[in-house]
Order: sequence, then C-alpha cells, then structure tokens
Amino acid sequence: MIDVNYPKPVMLSDFEKQVIAVRYSNFTLPNVKLLGWQDGFYIQIGALEKFIESRVNNEGMIFKYMLIFGGIPFVFSILHLFLYFFNRREIANLYYGILTFSIGIINFIDSYKNFIKNPASFEPIFILSGIFAVIGIVFLLLFAYDSFQFQIPKHFVFFIIVGALLNIILFFDLTFTLGKIIQVYAVLAILEICRVIFISFYFNKIKPGFLVIGFSIFIITWLYQILITFGLIPQMFEFPIFYGGLLVLILSMSIHLSQNFARINDELEKEVETVKELSKQNIESERIKKERELEQKLLEADNLRKTKELEEARSLQLSMLPKELPDLPNIKIAAQMLTATEVGGDYYDFYKSGDSLTFAIGDATGHGTKAGTLVAAIKSLFNALVDGQEPLSLITKFNSAIKKMNLPNLFMALLIGKITQKKIVFANSGMPPILFYKKADNLVIEIKQRSMPIGGPANFPYKQDEFIAESGDSILFSSDGLMELFNTGDEMLGIDRAKNIFQKSISASPEQTIKNILAETKLWSSSALRDDLTLIVITFS
Repeated sequence: MIDVNYPKPVMLSDFEKQVIAVRYSNFTLPNVKLLGWQDGFYIQIGALEKFIESRVNNEGMIFKYMLIFGGIPFVFSILHLFLYFFNRREIANLYYGILTFSIGIINFIDSYKNFIKNPASFEPIFILSGIFAVIGIVFLLLFAYDSFQFQIPKHFVFFIIVGALLNIILFFDLTFTLGKIIQVYAVLAILEICRVIFISFYFNKIKPGFLVIGFSIFIITWLYQILITFGLIPQMFEFPIFYGGLLVLILSMSIHLSQNFARINDELEKEVETVKELSKQNIESERIKKERELEQKLLEADNLRKTKELEEARSLQLSMLPKELPDLPNIKIAAQMLTATEVGGDYYDFYKSGDSLTFAIGDATGHGTKAGTLVAAIKSLFNALVDGQEPLSLITKFNSAIKKMNLPNLFMALLIGKITQKKIVFANSGMPPILFYKKADNLVIEIKQRSMPIGGPANFPYKQDEFIAESGDSILFSSDGLMELFNTGDEMLGIDRAKNIFQKSISASPEQTIKNILAETKLWSSSALRDDLTLIVITFS
C-alpha cells in the first residue's frame, strides 16, 4: 500500500538481471481524477540520493508557489479590507478584498494537494476551493462594474442565483460534471466582463490603463486554462500560466485602486483648499460686514450728535431774531424765516429810535457753525453800533470789523435800511434787489445796488441810496432763498417771477402778503428748501 505523493523506495540487489512486478489497484479512481490527480503509477530507477534531491527540490518549488500565489493575494486582501473599513465609501476595496481572499484560498488549496497522502481526506478541502471560486467570480464582476463606472445590470441576479446553487450542490455532490459547470460559469463571467469593458470604451467612460491590461492578461490566461481543463489543448508550459495571470490581475486592480485613492486624495486636498479659501472669504466678508455695521453705528451716532448740534444751532439762530416786531405809526411790518435742512446764515433785526426804524436783513455764506458764528458777530455789531448811525456807516464799520476778525472765506450779504416817516435810506452789500410796490401805478419796481458782501475788500466803496414811499405802497426785502428756489425741472425762480409773485400777493396786511408769497412759492417748488428763506414786508398806510 503506497500513499499518494509519497513514493516507496526499493533497493535492488547486485544481480545482473532484476525482475520488477507491480500490482496496481485504485478503488477511489473517480475521486482521484476529480481532485486533479492523474491515475496510475510511475517507476523511477536511479541513484536514491539524486531521487531524494529531486524530490526535495520539487516540493520546495511547490512550497514557493504556495507562498507566492497564495500569500500575495492574502496580503493584498488584508490591506484593502482595512482601507474599506477606514473609508466605507470606496466599496471597490471591499470587492477587491473578498476577491483576493478567495484567490488566496484557491491557490493555497491547489498547492496543498501535492502534500496530501490520502485523496479521500482532501475532498472537503476541495469543496471549499469550489465555493471560493464561485465567490471570487461574483466579486470579480462587482469590482468590474464599479471600476468601469458601470451600473450593476439586472441580469447580474443570474450570476448570484447560479453561484448560490453551485455552492449548495457542492456540499452534497462533488462530480466531474459540476467542475465543468463551474468552468462554464467562469466563461460566462469573462464574457460579461468583456461586455462591460467594450461598452465603457465605446461611451468613453474609461481610457486604457493598468486595469484594462490586467483584465486582458487574466482573461487570456483563464481561457488558456479552461481549454486545458476541457482537454482541447495540451499544457505547454511547466510554469502555471494561469497563476501568473491572476497575479497580474491582482496587481493591476490594486494599482487602479491606488490611483483612485490618490485621485480622491488630490480632490480632497483641492476641496480643502477651496474650503479654506471660502472660509477666508467668509471671514473677510464677516469682518467687512462687522466693520460696516460698526461704521454705520458710528455714523448713526455721529448723525445723532450732529442733528442735536444742528437743532441747538437752529435754536440759537432763531433766538437771535427779534422776539417782537417794532410798532410805528403809519407803518406795518411782518417778517418770517423758513429754515432749510441745515442751519443757514439768514438773519434779520430791527432797532427803533424815536420816529425812525433801522432794520437789517442778511445772509451769511455757507451753513452750519461757521455761518452761525458770522451771524452772531453781525448781530453783536448791530446792537453795539446801530444807535445814531446811518446805513452806509454801519455797513462800512461791519466790514472793517469782520476783516479784523480774520475769519477765512466767510462773507455775509447784508442790507441795512433806515425808515424815517416815508423816506427809506439803505446800503446794500450783496443782498438781492429790493422789490418796491407802488400802489398808484400798480407796479413792482426793482431797486438794485451792486456791491461786495461784508468780509470782502477792506476799503470797498459801499454807497447809500434812498427813495420815498407813499400810502398803500409795500416793500419786500428777501434773502437769496426766494430768487433761487428751484422747481422739479431744476429751473430757478429768478427776479422776474419773484416780482410777479409779489405783485399778486399784495394785501393790506403784510402778514397776509407773506402768506400769499409762500403759497405761490410752494406751487413753484414742492421740494424741501435748499437754503433759508427770509422775507420782510413793510406796508405804508
């Protein structure tokens, strides 16, 4: 009784002729053929030492094959399964891990059979090899679908069902026919992979690369092995070509997954850089937003402060106006000031001395505190110097005093008049013309006097004029806020329209005359005033 794979050495005697008789019987022949062994026996005659050396070398080579073709798939399997556990989104690592594990089991079992004594004891292990062959084919298809960006087709269910049936049958019946069916199953899987590669090429989903090369070599070696299995061609190489194709496939698949990993890593780095850039932009936008909010709050606070200051300045401006208008026989006086949105420089004042009335109406250049300062200075000069002075003298002294104050770029148009009985004496330094309504002629006369505003040349030759009013006559003194009213068409009111409005507005009461003038100006300009508007109307009775 000689065990499989374990030869029985026989020492021959020194006789010149030897007779060797062998009786051979094998009651497990079907299983032996099924498990890949050749039936029969062989005799090798020669030196025992050489035979032992050859046997050792042969088994050493088989062991190397087992380490290479069984160990390498296991290593790759463990590596990519770990990669999948760390990144569950890359499902191809799972497919690859199970596939290479199945290949490792198959190769290990195929090599291990060379060390089996009894073929019958190897049958359960060989069944395990068939099961893992079916599992490997299924996951090879899944890997191909995923790698070539191919949606899993409905007919893949066929491979799942057939593979499950084959594994169930393997548990109960191990026949030569079943092995052939598994080979046919493998051929169908190869055809499906070829179909996937062709369609992916046709629709430009993939480009030639390591994966396509690996599949091509594997398919060729697999077909070669199938042809040998079906006895269609003899085995032409001692080296297991099919195992080589498996290794090429495993390496190409691993390289493909590594390329995908590198590509994803690059994409993630770009996304991280994009996120960083967006974060910087968001931070910068948030910073700008906060700065603008702060600026807005500061602006609002500053506006509130300025509004308060303007209100205070406006109150001061109005407080400098006469609280009561003077009362003279045969003369009726009305005055009104409309302030613009900013504090302006309009001003009017009266001083009664005996039967004469000295009055002033002026307009300082600009707005705000500077204009208010100049108005306050003029009011102080008027109160201090008005008594006993003529308009020309007052204008000249005011100009000299303002020049001595060294107020840069501050000027004030000012008209000072003095009424005694019905004679009006006046000096005008840059104010609009006087509008004089003569009732007898029902006509408005424009009385001009061209001169420089106060604050101009120190020795400017101001002059003084006079005219006589009659009963029923009215005089309008105004700031430039009347003549310079603009309508919606940005057209200025002007002197001619002002004269017409004054003539239409004449009333026995100067207060009513002012009301009529303002009503007419609202028809001309409905927008807010750009400048203060001051009116003084004097009516003689």
